[in-house]
Amino acid sequence: MYHGGPERCVGLPMVPGTRSLDPAAAVGVAVYEAIRALSR
Repeated sequence: MYHGGPERCVGLPMVPGTRSLDPAAAVGVAVYEAIRALSR
């Protein structure tokens, strides 16, 4: 998702050769990053 400019984007690194990230794993990463950002 892209909302609010590139400084608000989070990239998910992918291993070369993989097709996509499982939606549940993507949500887990997003929740982890949100909690990490809020606890600073």
